[in-house]
Amino acid sequence: MEETQNRAGARCIAVNGWFWNELGAGSGQYLHHLLAWMPRQAAQTQFDLYVPQRAGNDRRSSAFSESRASDAANLNIIPTPLVKLPRNLAKLWWEQVQMPLAARHSRADLLWVPYWAAPLWQPCPTAVTIHDLIHLLLPAYRGGRLQQFYTALVGHTARRADAILTVSQAGARDIVQHLGVPGEKVHVVYNGMHAVDAQVRDATHLQQVRT
Repeated sequence: MEETQNRAGARCIAVNGWFWNELGAGSGQYLHHLLAWMPRQAAQTQFDLYVPQRAGNDRRSSAFSESRASDAANLNIIPTPLVKLPRNLAKLWWEQVQMPLAARHSRADLLWVPYWAAPLWQPCPTAVTIHDLIHLLLPAYRGGRLQQFYTALVGHTARRADAILTVSQAGARDIVQHLGVPGEKVHVVYNGMHAVDAQVRDATHLQQVRT
């Protein structure tokens, strides 16, 4: 794995980039939009984004990652080969083994997993984003035994995390009630609007908001 050198005095956040190249997924969009701005807002923090490279697709994945990256100097994209396993097992290995090792290797001050998949072994303070608990609460989304085992696993690992981010007050209540997480560990950070959609062009509406 590529060695990362933190800038003197800079904090380092290791980021799980499993969904970085999957913009059709909500978690991929969430990660892209946040990393377009977070490095600029936290200039003294280094963001090490670990992006999985799938066998036979390394060059395309790497080029796609670079083309979608923020131009911030403190965002470091680290393409990382996946183990040769079926996709679901490779994803589990990535989450539970490769990412914790990457965080330790980069001497990260924080490991951030931007979707519900914190590792069991957490070599540094860990934050996980849980958008919702539909795979736990809604029967139609519970899946078979393997899916239910996975949901139980990430429910357990979430309780071990130092902080949980979620995108709504309803989500926060569900996390506290159904995962048994202390409320002080759960932080609501609402999703924002896309910069294009957020532009208000109607002068009357703009004035109403300002007044």
